[in-house]
Amino acid sequence: MSAAMQHPNDLLRLLMDHGLQTKNLQFESGRILCEFGASPGGLFFLTSGRVRTFLPVCDQTIEIEKIGPGQCLGLPAVISDKASEASAVTEGAVKAVFISKDDVLDALRKDPELYLHINSLLSDALSCAYKHIRNMRTNAHRTLA
Repeated sequence: MSAAMQHPNDLLRLLMDHGLQTKNLQFESGRILCEFGASPGGLFFLTSGRVRTFLPVCDQTIEIEKIGPGQCLGLPAVISDKASEASAVTEGAVKAVFISKDDVLDALRKDPELYLHINSLLSDALSCAYKHIRNMRTNAHRTLA
């Protein structure tokens, strides 16, 4: 476990190596997997299909990004034990591996070293979010000019 994880699938493998129970799930198009402000039920590791993420901003809902196979949904909210900061809706049929929030938190209590691996993923996600916001601002300035 000494190497930093480079991909959410590494987290899935790591959690499975800790004996966490997984569920293989299938969703139809338009299914809400996470809702802004709601407590998350666990982590979704996408294996096929796409999920669109949305955020309410100034009485509007804006699309943040589309995520797909190999990506994880819900990690920041599960780790912080807070409400989801975005909504996520399936775009077409989606398959995912699910691990419950309670199981993830129990694994973290038993092996605090897992936080080091999760920190790597969250750091990468924060960097991507910053780039996305910077691009949105740049595009907004170009539109106004």
